Amino acid sequence: MTSANPRRHHYVPRFLIERFADKKGKVEAYDRTLRKVRKNQNPKRVLFENDFYRASTKQKSDEYTVEHLFSTGESQWAPLVRSVVKNGIIEYDQIPTIAEFLAVQAIRTRQHRHRYQVGTDYLKTGMTIIDLREQQRTGNLPTDDQAKVDQFITEVNAGQVRVSEPDTNLLKMQLSVLSQTFEVLTTGWQYIIVSIDHPGFVLTDEPIARLGDWDGSTLPDVGIANAEELWMPLDPAHALVLTRDLAMPRYITGLHPDHIWKINKLLVLGSMRWTIYRPGTTPLQKMDIPTDPPKWFIDEFTVSGLGKEEGTSILQFGRPRPHVEDEQLLSGRRLIPFPEREHNYLGDRQIWIPDNDPPFENLPTIDARLL
Repeated sequence: MTSANPRRHHYVPRFLIERFADKKGKVEAYDRTLRKVRKNQNPKRVLFENDFYRASTKQKSDEYTVEHLFSTGESQWAPLVRSVVKNGIIEYDQIPTIAEFLAVQAIRTRQHRHRYQVGTDYLKTGMTIIDLREQQRTGNLPTDDQAKVDQFITEVNAGQVRVSEPDTNLLKMQLSVLSQTFEVLTTGWQYIIVSIDHPGFVLTDEPIARLGDWDGSTLPDVGIANAEELWMPLDPAHALVLTRDLAMPRYITGLHPDHIWKINKLLVLGSMRWTIYRPGTTPLQKMDIPTDPPKWFIDEFTVSGLGKEEGTSILQFGRPRPHVEDEQLLSGRRLIPFPEREHNYLGDRQIWIPDNDPPFENLPTIDARLL
């Protein structure tokens, strides 16, 4: 009997994981943190987290609304994916539903949640310290609380505690960009099915690869809005590709193995932990995969001509782009690679916490034209 409120919430839909299974219904899962392959995995037991989409609500019956909405969507997306793979083409009237599927997948992952968690935790912690320091300065804190505040700030600066957003708030943030993401995906793209003659694609816990040129700005990665191509494997032999090149055919076969390997590597290096593939295949062969996923950073800049004289600055938050040699588009055009640069990585040292913040005059300055 199926529970009305299932607690096992897949951040990559189960029907998609099942498409990577063998005839026995099993997949293999590579854990990059342990450098270990888990064989013969049931698709329902991978790429999930208990209560991941559960919200704290006044009505208990509403706690699982988001999970139910995703499940309802999957009942439409699963047969549509089967259809477009079988027919080898995406009809124009199918694009809105495919775009909906892609938009939901883009925002439903653990990495997308983690983006908000890391950023809000550090910003909220920093603002809390600013407020406490101001209360100390103005004498608004009771004498007994002065030592407690000093101890709290000492622990924050040591990375031992932080001020966090509730999970429900993070879930709201995670969902807040869904409609905007859908809008981006329905304008200016050619929708393509790529088919290969051997099982070569992988599925990861961050299953959409974004390809694009470095534009000379301070951006550390490619987002959906500024990507030239988006890749999402649909099974070991097929991938959904969105390209800005509207002259490209809507069905492509015979992709070079090196091209497939590079797409897989971009997906694997961008994952938080898990890569799924069909048993009996070796898509990760000769791929050097670090145990740690890309680190998050927060960089602080002053901007030339943008209020430096007032002592203002901007914060940039993100993860650097995984490094894959000679990335290229379906057309064969080589992409301009993103340069490596120094960052204030979270976990390496505490940043944007007032006691550790560098003096304003020591912050790097960037040209406003690069933003």
